[in-house]
Amino acid sequence: MSVIIQYVGIIDETTGVIISLNLTGGGDSLPSEGRIENSEPPKLVVHLKSSDEEGWAGYTQADITEQFWWDGEGWQKRGGRPGPFYIWNVVDKTWDFVETEFLSELRRQRNFKLSECDWTQTEDCQLSDNVKAQWRNYRQQLRDMPSTYGDEKTLEQVGWPAPPDGNEVPFI
Repeated sequence: MSVIIQYVGIIDETTGVIISLNLTGGGDSLPSEGRIENSEPPKLVVHLKSSDEEGWAGYTQADITEQFWWDGEGWQKRGGRPGPFYIWNVVDKTWDFVETEFLSELRRQRNFKLSECDWTQTEDCQLSDNVKAQWRNYRQQLRDMPSTYGDEKTLEQVGWPAPPDGNEVPFI
């Protein structure tokens, strides 16, 4: 029985992170496994075989890239990324929340929500003074973000203020 190479992976040898993972397409001209000479950072070529013995059955290319890392001797499962604002910590072997990226995206979403209601504060707006004041309050609550957020790790968990008209602005 011949072994079928399903994927060719390029691994950052320093971190064990998969840099690329490509389907072989069944061709015969595959790169040899091993260290890529003069690569910086040092890289390895590894073959992933399409067999149940190696344990890859049922995993997609995206699953493998996200959930596995190379420890120098073999594949280790790290599980899926808990959310979009997490990166793999190669030293501690954990997913770490990157607050700066989260806050940057929170500000971007906040700014979008503000821009969607700029019209409520123009001089020629036909809203009543009372309704304009409600929109001003809503906009101030948005401006106070992200200083008012707590331990949230996703945008959906953030306590976004409700717009006065009740029409939530979707995330972009």
